[in-house]
Amino acid sequence: MKTEELKELGLNDEQIQKVFALNGKDVNEVKKTLAEKEAEIKTLNEAKTSVEATLAETKTKLEALEGENVEGIKQSLAEAQKALQDQKDAYAKEKADREFDAKLNELIGQKGGKNAKAIKALLKIDELKESKNQDADITSAIEALAKDENSNFLFSSKEPIKKPVAGTGGQPPKNEETKSLLNALKEHYKQ
Repeated sequence: MKTEELKELGLNDEQIQKVFALNGKDVNEVKKTLAEKEAEIKTLNEAKTSVEATLAETKTKLEALEGENVEGIKQSLAEAQKALQDQKDAYAKEKADREFDAKLNELIGQKGGKNAKAIKALLKIDELKESKNQDADITSAIEALAKDENSNFLFSSKEPIKKPVAGTGGQPPKNEETKSLLNALKEHYKQ
């Protein structure tokens, strides 16, 4: 988006500055979300490294136990396998949650959501996570929120702004509801 393009649309300098300010705000929010997600990914990668280290340590312990008491080895092996499986399950859950969250944020953005956190608070996240057709169910849930009069303010309107720029010369339209400040002052001081 360039200043010249906005001027061609008939916007004045003040309106162009407001458009750039709003766009900058949106870009900063996306950058903040991206930084948060990158931190999450770093944390999950560290957790993965920890799981891999635990696995290597468990294998080393098993090799050291060779030739010892078979029952003790079996018990140690079962405990190690359970611990490893628990860590794998936790990692898989975190990964699935991260992917679901990314998908949800993407669909909210595609539907013109202004505040993903507020929109998520209105959605039934647990039901959407368990859904067999997540994309369609998330989309329909978001569309329902966008149409609901109690939550539609959370979404950008796709309706064009009616007459965003004043006419070029001539008289303003005669409308009793539309009064200028000057006319209102004249009427007030006539009395």
